[in-house]
Amino acid sequence: MEGVLMLSLALMLSPFLSTLTIALCQDRWSYYNHSCYRFFESKLSWIEALTSCEEHDATLVTISSNEENEFIRSNCPDNIWIGYSDRLYESDWRWTIESENSTFVDWIASQPDDKGLDAVKDADCALFNISTNNQPGWRDNFCTLNLTYVCEKSW
Repeated sequence: MEGVLMLSLALMLSPFLSTLTIALCQDRWSYYNHSCYRFFESKLSWIEALTSCEEHDATLVTISSNEENEFIRSNCPDNIWIGYSDRLYESDWRWTIESENSTFVDWIASQPDDKGLDAVKDADCALFNISTNNQPGWRDNFCTLNLTYVCEKSW
């Protein structure tokens, strides 16, 4: 009987609990799968975007699944910086928050190629290519390019 009572109580509270968890994200932040995300419209270099995220107690978004990748894509109208780079060691792509190689990647065909959009070498930061050529996915580019960006933090 006690198990039935606990289950009934949990089912009665479940709508309130989901509202409560969503409310844990600050204003202008969106909740998704235990993280809060903020989509910034200002265009900054990769380093400036990383610094901006850190000023909000967050980091550039770390994408660890196809579902999270789709969530980010569906909320961004234009190309954005993500927190993935090979700035420390060429071809050793790591997330800013984990400092580990990713198990999930969504590189566009022939990416990363260490070339920017103008085919010059030394493209060390990853962007989520959302609007160009209707081919969503990641590509590397120069970290000095100014793009919009997404910050992520745990709640």
